[in-house]
Amino acid sequence: MKLLDTIPRVGPKAAQDILAEIGTTMEQFPSASHLAAWAGVVPGNDESAGKKKK
Repeated sequence: MKLLDTIPRVGPKAAQDILAEIGTTMEQFPSASHLAAWAGVVPGNDESAGKKKK
């Protein structure tokens, strides 16, 4: 929790919420990128036939 609290804009409550969601280990995520994708914070490229979708 102390390490999460060092992230800008992540306070004690947010750190508690993050730990409640992912747990204290990262075993279920092969990499940090997988965790970011699971959390939905990875930007995507949603484009088809030259048209970008929202």
